Amino acid sequence: MLDVGCGTGNLSIEIARAGARKITGVDEIPERIDSARRKAAIMGVDDRTSFHAADFVKTFHPTERYDLIFSQNAFEHILDPGACLARCFELLKPGGHMVARFGPLWLSPYGAHLWEFTPMPWVHLLFPEEAVLRVRQEVYRPDNPAGRYEEIEGHLNRLTIKQFSTAARGAGFSISWLRINDTLDNGLFRWGNHLVNMIPLMRELGSHIVSTVLVKPAQSTHVA
Repeated sequence: MLDVGCGTGNLSIEIARAGARKITGVDEIPERIDSARRKAAIMGVDDRTSFHAADFVKTFHPTERYDLIFSQNAFEHILDPGACLARCFELLKPGGHMVARFGPLWLSPYGAHLWEFTPMPWVHLLFPEEAVLRVRQEVYRPDNPAGRYEEIEGHLNRLTIKQFSTAARGAGFSISWLRINDTLDNGLFRWGNHLVNMIPLMRELGSHIVSTVLVKPAQSTHVA
């Protein structure tokens, strides 16, 4: 298994504790990888996990291919999601699956990920980028100046569901399943969430969490 954008390794470690034989995690921030390695050792799964500080697209070069790739809370932060998906497709074995869960996406109420700075929904769409980021720096993050959302720590790539779906298919994947806010499907708001998932514009505006399963065909002829 491969964990793309593994952060501090929490998900990889829990999957290893659940019985997975081998999991590789990759993240571009070395401090996160150091933390993941320490946690894996503490939890007793360092023999079944390996963590690498690398640019997944440019500098991560494993010698193996994977049956399963998963990614959590990463795709809205990856500056070139199309290149990342193409690399995932390349590293999957034929017939392999990719499972991803991420968000909020750009057009959702909190697509700017500024909920700790302001509770106002769609603040990033209602006000000029320069103004929002200036106030963010002055009031909330003086240590992280940025002129564009792509430049903030962690990056925001302005990804939409349509863009992600197009990139996934362009990489060669088939989309086996894609659901918006799946945690609401069994609750009080299930009928409202059903409508959100049916209407393209509502999918974009309500895309707080996106969950998807992508499949690499067993006999792939796709050329990246």
